[in-house]
Amino acid sequence: MREFIEQAPAAGTVIIDDGTDFTKIWSWRINAAARARTKSCYVPPPKKEQVAEVRTITIGEKPKSTLGEIELSGNIISTEELKSIPYNGNFDGRHFLSAIAGKTLSCREMLDLLNRDYPGHCLTISKIKSRMATLNMSPHASCRLTKGSNRTNRYTLICVTKDFLNQACKLQAAARG
Repeated sequence: MREFIEQAPAAGTVIIDDGTDFTKIWSWRINAAARARTKSCYVPPPKKEQVAEVRTITIGEKPKSTLGEIELSGNIISTEELKSIPYNGNFDGRHFLSAIAGKTLSCREMLDLLNRDYPGHCLTISKIKSRMATLNMSPHASCRLTKGSNRTNRYTLICVTKDFLNQACKLQAAARG
């Protein structure tokens, strides 16, 4: 993989796709044991085939969407507006966003916060992790991901768009049936 990269990536950069087609190499390795058992002649391994450019991502940066990046403009809901959403006893995605808005929290801290402020919310740590991964990848939300001292992910919700809130409410209503 490194032979196709002219220079090593910068610190904090991770290679997510080296652009190499390994299909022929996998096939050669699968058949290597059979060639050894039958004592057939030596077959050299195939060469790696570069089929695309190397793609990297910087830690803490959102991956670029293949459909185009949607700019957060016009219908942005700030953290102050999120925090002012009233709670009427029915916990939904808007209340989750209002609870974490503007705070830098790990998933465990989010669960503790929800247990304290919204008892009976029905979220588990795995559901929170899934929501935060979706939120971090969404082009309709601005969320900062940082690594804590003990290698835990810490998230800071900066703002979301009205489209994000509307979509979250629709998905939640569909999930309830």
